[in-house]
Amino acid sequence: MDERTSSAADAQTQARDARLWTDASRNALARLVRCLFAERLLEPNALLWAQDGRQAWFPLWPSRRVLHFTDLRRAPAGTLQNLGHIEVLDGTGARHRLDDPSALITEVSPALAVSPAPDGLAHLLRDVDNSMRNDVLARRHREGWSAELRQKIAAAGMPGFLAYLERSLPPHLAAMTLDQWGALEGHPFYPTWKAKPGLPPQEVAALSPEFGARVRLRVTALRKEWGYVEKMPHVGSYSEWFSQNFPDLWRDWNEGLKERGKSPGDWLPLPVHRWHLDNFVRREFESEITCGVFDPEGPEIVTLPSMSFRTMLPDTQEPRPFIKLPVAIWLTSEQRTLQAKSIHMGPRLSTLISDILANEEDLRDTLEIFTEELGAILRHPDTGDE
Repeated sequence: MDERTSSAADAQTQARDARLWTDASRNALARLVRCLFAERLLEPNALLWAQDGRQAWFPLWPSRRVLHFTDLRRAPAGTLQNLGHIEVLDGTGARHRLDDPSALITEVSPALAVSPAPDGLAHLLRDVDNSMRNDVLARRHREGWSAELRQKIAAAGMPGFLAYLERSLPPHLAAMTLDQWGALEGHPFYPTWKAKPGLPPQEVAALSPEFGARVRLRVTALRKEWGYVEKMPHVGSYSEWFSQNFPDLWRDWNEGLKERGKSPGDWLPLPVHRWHLDNFVRREFESEITCGVFDPEGPEIVTLPSMSFRTMLPDTQEPRPFIKLPVAIWLTSEQRTLQAKSIHMGPRLSTLISDILANEEDLRDTLEIFTEELGAILRHPDTGDE
């Protein structure tokens, strides 16, 4: 590659990245506008609409300024969709365009219906900026993934994407490929729709569904008396359920415990997200590991993270149950724990809905659910802490 070719390629890359960043900024602005009005941080009834029903003005009384929306649409559920530009007019009539989320937040912050915490706006802007960077990262990857798929579809002689998936993958993996493909947009409403602060770009790509990620889970071991198990009525013991649904893992888990001088009958197999194990569990549960309550060793299984990030489907030719796990990563401005009430209520609600479907013929013929057959959580045998 000569110098001119290299320079042209660099220019194309820079132009593509600039376009992706502009699109991400526009996406973030639209989400912020929707959130500000939907959450009544800005009062939607204060909007002054033009006769065409598209232009709108919003007075910012504390700063004696006015926001001008060139194309603002009313959307379902009382929400608003910004499709145009946003301008701010000052007291002299001068106007300038707001092209990035930080500029919009700066303008509206004095007029918000609630007073944010001292560092609240800074955290919001940090997460919005992180979302934009991850959005650019994902869309850059999507271009390469799309090109790769087009080549595979052509080589297989298939008429399109769906036909290729149907021919090349079992139904459950084809469905998960579509799930991961559809994860590109992230949460449809949150202004921090792709925020994963603290994760470097390579880990964002390695763990997130929109990158077609494959993530390893470690099947660790927890002392039986330290585990609380909730299950649907038809499920036998935890160990019986696990051995039936994951026979290879069950065998390897048992053999590993025996090799480490432990009796499998005294333990429960506990899947743990590998990132969560290395970056959170080993530190926060060091005492439980040291005193022999929790054994972080065990076999691993490759999974596909779904659109919900921490609900994983084993990457196996035969369909296996989804595994939902806590992951100590901040996603969309919240750390994704798995609360005790989810463990308690998941199988109970699954039982309730299954009973309704069994008794209601009209529903039974048209509705099917993924049941949560079993849930497990660490519970201190003396204090009951979960």
